[in-house]
Amino acid sequence: MGNTASPRLHGPLITQWHRPEWMLEALCRDMDPNLFYPDKSKTSSFDQLAIRLTCAGCPVAEECLEYAIVTHQREGWWGGHSPRERDRIRRVWERAGRVERSAHNSWEVRREPSWG
Repeated sequence: MGNTASPRLHGPLITQWHRPEWMLEALCRDMDPNLFYPDKSKTSSFDQLAIRLTCAGCPVAEECLEYAIVTHQREGWWGGHSPRERDRIRRVWERAGRVERSAHNSWEVRREPSWG
């Protein structure tokens, strides 16, 4: 029997073979992906500001952040947040009951009216 587990998605591969509908509305969709996946040793304050400003004006920044958290994106900037920031957000969301681990050890977002 073949392996039926879906591969873990991360980085530029997502846009090649798995593109959620919300990604079509993202402000970054036509930008250089390297801006959002910078070499940590070469990331300038200007680059971080450009990322944060792009994401701040993006209509799907919340969906992007949720996607990164539930799909365990360990690299790149998603929803205007670095990997370290997303880890902190995930822990806060977990304590608040906004996300929880599923039976498959992945994260699931719980929707509540006050959370958008």
